[in-house]
Amino acid sequence: MGLVNQLTLTPNTQIVQLMDPLVFLMLAFHLFFLGVTTVSIGLSLMTRKPAPAVSQRFLELMAPGRFLWLVFSLLPLAMLTVLYGLYLHGTENPILPFLERIFVLTLLGYLAAAFHQRTGKRFLGALATLILLGSAFHFMATMTLISVPEQWQFRAQRFLPFTFSIQVVVHFAQYLLFSLLLTGVSILVRYFGWPEGRLDPTQPGTSGIKTWGLALTLAPALLHPVVFLWDFGTAHHFAVSWKVFIVGMVAVAFLLPVAIMSLSMLLSNHLRFIIPAAMCSLLVFGLFLNLEQRFQNTANAEQRTVMARTVDSENTAWTNAREAEYAKSAKPDPALGKKIFAERCSACHKFDTKLVGPPYNDVIPKYVDKPDDLMEFIRKPRKINPDYPPMPNQGLTELEVQSVATYLISQVQDNGKEGGQ
Repeated sequence: MGLVNQLTLTPNTQIVQLMDPLVFLMLAFHLFFLGVTTVSIGLSLMTRKPAPAVSQRFLELMAPGRFLWLVFSLLPLAMLTVLYGLYLHGTENPILPFLERIFVLTLLGYLAAAFHQRTGKRFLGALATLILLGSAFHFMATMTLISVPEQWQFRAQRFLPFTFSIQVVVHFAQYLLFSLLLTGVSILVRYFGWPEGRLDPTQPGTSGIKTWGLALTLAPALLHPVVFLWDFGTAHHFAVSWKVFIVGMVAVAFLLPVAIMSLSMLLSNHLRFIIPAAMCSLLVFGLFLNLEQRFQNTANAEQRTVMARTVDSENTAWTNAREAEYAKSAKPDPALGKKIFAERCSACHKFDTKLVGPPYNDVIPKYVDKPDDLMEFIRKPRKINPDYPPMPNQGLTELEVQSVATYLISQVQDNGKEGGQ
């Protein structure tokens, strides 16, 4: 199953609770940086001859200098591989080997991009763009595959997932549109909204990079609603719910103000809506990621239920083992035993009178020399006398079991002494 699967431990309660937000954050970091880096390098190559100054701005936008790609893309991708290893713990699936290979492919793409930035050689830039696009395609295919468990056995023998349904194409189209949109708002924020990076209008390429930024923001905002509807139309029925549909519609609704603000800035030449447009774009991006998580969670609801039960069972076993270890060194507390008797036992039992259960003076004496048997019965009650109903399990801790057993035996012994007198 791969290196990550060998290193992955069984998920615990804390990890299960944090899994969804952690996956969301890692997806956001990885896809944002991967998309903007790929688009900026590609557009830098396209504009290199006709507009060298614009080409340089694209290259400076988020090219992988100073190993930013390691922190903001590769580390999140590695974390995603580990998180999905926990998410799919105990299943036979090809997801982890795919993510491991995609990690290597992405690393090669960033290395090619770093050498392109340093040397300026076009073939390295073209190679980096193609490799990063390929890694992104297979990453989106793998994310789609998580939502289609019935395809896992058919993909297991492949080196990478490739195209196995129209959903892969749709999700990759969404990724490309978001990459263009986020590149556009990144250009506007860095070069025209951020005080420290704001360009002088007289600098070469300022007008061109501004036009590119607005166009890259406007076009995806207009096209994305169509792809969203395409996504819903081709999604597997078991992965769609009303909550998924509502999240998608909210995302589409927030694309409208992005388009309006971008068009207004493009026509008026005033960049007063940069920050609102960027915030709305990031919100739509976050809703898209949430939508993908909901697809995955809905499709793998049974696996998540099994994982939650496994975690609860293992957590309970660990707690019981810890309590048993503590109880070995702790002494039974008669006062605690008396309290438990009053709260849990006295409704059905008395020492000298028959109630729902038999009187203790009749049944406890046989345990006087066998306190371990009495404690085992308290831990796991079972029907012994057909004249009485079975005793329900009280869910006591080990110390409580020892304390109440000690109390009952001591009381029966004291009652016997008083009777003998």
